[in-house]
Amino acid sequence: MRMNWNIAEDTITDEQKELYIQRLCVSLIVQEPVKQPVINFDVNKNEELLVCVNGIERQDSIYVYAKDGSFEFGLQFHQNGSFGAIWEGEDILLYRVRSDLAFLIGRNGIVKEVRPLKESSRNSMYMSTIRERIQTDEHLYIMKNKSFLLNFTSKFSMIMRTDKYGSVEMIYDASSQQERTVARWIIIGAIVFVFWSSTLVATLIVSRKFRRRMPKPFGIKPVS
Repeated sequence: MRMNWNIAEDTITDEQKELYIQRLCVSLIVQEPVKQPVINFDVNKNEELLVCVNGIERQDSIYVYAKDGSFEFGLQFHQNGSFGAIWEGEDILLYRVRSDLAFLIGRNGIVKEVRPLKESSRNSMYMSTIRERIQTDEHLYIMKNKSFLLNFTSKFSMIMRTDKYGSVEMIYDASSQQERTVARWIIIGAIVFVFWSSTLVATLIVSRKFRRRMPKPFGIKPVS
């Protein structure tokens, strides 16, 4: 079952299309990159896996893997915010959350179409419901995390595949990368907490010493 992309009937000019394509700046990835935690995924009729990952400095990516798990190609593009993508036949339909545009991109990294969307807020609601499982004719695909600590993130570290006989295999594993990211944030949080606690204690000590050094006010004797 595909998402309802709500393609609008309104057209955009060729000049606008070229401008949007230039801003997206799609480039083809030919060498297999280090696996990153997944924000969204899709599977086509050939059991090719499409994986969406967030990058750094507005460089997000889509990785495509064959049925046997081997890397086929990837797409890198400029993106500011969340995004999703699904298979559209042999092409990839890329959608930016809270945007009113979708891009149809070929396997060679060439943008074939720029499609205006209607009811952008509704499309954002569709994209906010990340599909954690996809059922095909042969397999059930499920996104999971290796550790329960990683469930607090909005990303998934693994994609598991189960056949009709109940045999389970891991076809995508970015656990180590996600664990390093989580550990980095924990360390940063601990450093911030220690710094804040030390500052607070030092402030309290200085404040207490200052109050001790202040002269005591003279008492007022009662009138007899």
